[in-house]
Amino acid sequence: AADIIEMFGGNAVVELDDDGNYSVTLTDNVNGTVTLPENLGKVTLDLAGFEIVGTDGASGVPARDGSAAIVIRTPNCNPLNPQPIELTLKGEGRLVGGKGGNSLAENPLDGEKGGDGAPAIANKTWSADTVDIVVTLDGPTLRGGHGGKGRDALTGNGGPGGRGGDAVGAGIVIDYISGRARGGDGGEGGETRDKTATARGGNGGRGGDANLRDED
Repeated sequence: AADIIEMFGGNAVVELDDDGNYSVTLTDNVNGTVTLPENLGKVTLDLAGFEIVGTDGASGVPARDGSAAIVIRTPNCNPLNPQPIELTLKGEGRLVGGKGGNSLAENPLDGEKGGDGAPAIANKTWSADTVDIVVTLDGPTLRGGHGGKGRDALTGNGGPGGRGGDAVGAGIVIDYISGRARGGDGGEGGETRDKTATARGGNGGRGGDANLRDED
């Protein structure tokens, strides 16, 4: 239990039932990505009015993408016994993906793209050889991180904004009971100081998807 509390930065209480299933209740906000290992089995996480916000991407050259609020590691798929983690999210509160970093400093040529926002929940090792993770959503809000701003340009075009993060990443399947889910906003496009007719500011980034049939 102490290891699980540490995963949440010490801001949680943990109970283990007779069947070996964990119940985790937040006691404060968690700033930074929480990584859950593949061997936790069934886990119920009660946000209890608090939020987990993933790590923002660093601003700079290049800008970095954000990190998810919760990252789940999954084992390679064993058709006879895949044993994926089963996560149930309860209570009021939010999981928010980290924001993409801004592309900084003016570039003499075309501006560079801002960092992409992260999903609220990511399946870190997902591929065709891993199992999907089913997350039961019963109350909380899932929101992808916002995209970062594109870099301004002295000549040529401003950089495009980063893409908003989806509510959940690839390999995550939502079993919806209640709650909300939405993607993050796309980042602002960079400006240009180039006054020629062909130069333009960067496009804003695409917004993220909710990936949830029951909510907009």
